[in-house]
Amino acid sequence: MDSNKQNILEHCKSLIEDFKKRQKKRNNNYDVDSQIQDLNAAESLYKEVKSIKKLAEFTGLSENFLRYNFRNLIRVPQELRSDVLEDKLCFDPILAKEIAFYATDFLSWDGERESEKQVIKMARSMSACFSKPENLEMRKVFFLVNEDYTKPVSATTEARKKIKEICELYPFQPAIHIDDRTYKQYMRIVYYMNNPDVAEFLRRWEDEKGRKITRKWASELISDPETFLALHKDEFND
Repeated sequence: MDSNKQNILEHCKSLIEDFKKRQKKRNNNYDVDSQIQDLNAAESLYKEVKSIKKLAEFTGLSENFLRYNFRNLIRVPQELRSDVLEDKLCFDPILAKEIAFYATDFLSWDGERESEKQVIKMARSMSACFSKPENLEMRKVFFLVNEDYTKPVSATTEARKKIKEICELYPFQPAIHIDDRTYKQYMRIVYYMNNPDVAEFLRRWEDEKGRKITRKWASELISDPETFLALHKDEFND
C-alpha cells in the first residue's frame, strides 16, 4: 500500500473514532449544543459571514468547538455539499456527511477557493476507501451500535438500533432518476421518523427492486405510514 492510500485509510479510522466519541456523548445525554442557545440563529449568522472564524468571533465560541458541534452542511464546499445531498459521495447519507465534515475540518477549510478542490479530493478518496470490499469490517465498525447493558434501554434507542441493523441488511443505493424520492425524504423516513417499519420498507424495497421509491410514495409513507404499509404489504415475496 502506498503512503497516500495508507494516509487515507488512517483518516477513515480517525473519522470512525471521532464519530463514536460524538455518539457516546449524545447517548450519555451530553448536550453538544449547550453553548449554542439557538442553532437556527447560528445558521443564519453563518449564512451572512460565511466563515467559521468569523462565527467564532461573533459568538465568543472557539473555532474547534464550532467545527465539532455545528454540523450543518452549509459550511462545507458547495460541490461537496451537492455530492452529499444528491447521494453521489457515498453509499450511506450519514457516513457521507461525516466524510464531508471530516475533510472540511481536517484541512481547516473556511471558504477559501484555493483549497476547495483539495477538500473535495480528500472526501472522495475517503469515500472510495470506505467502499472497498476489503474494508467491509471498517464499515461495520462505523455502523456498529455500542450499547451499555448496565443501563435501561429506551424504546427510542431500541428503534435506532433496529434501523441501523436494517441499513446494514439492505445496503443498496440505486442511481438517481427524476421522479425519485429526495434526500430529505430519505432522511426523514429512515432516520428522523425513528420508525423501524417504515425504514425497513424503504431500504428493503430499494435493495430488492434495484431502484428508489418515487417521491409520491415517499410523501405517502411520511404522511400516513400505517395506511401506506397496509396497502403495500404484498410488495415482498415472503
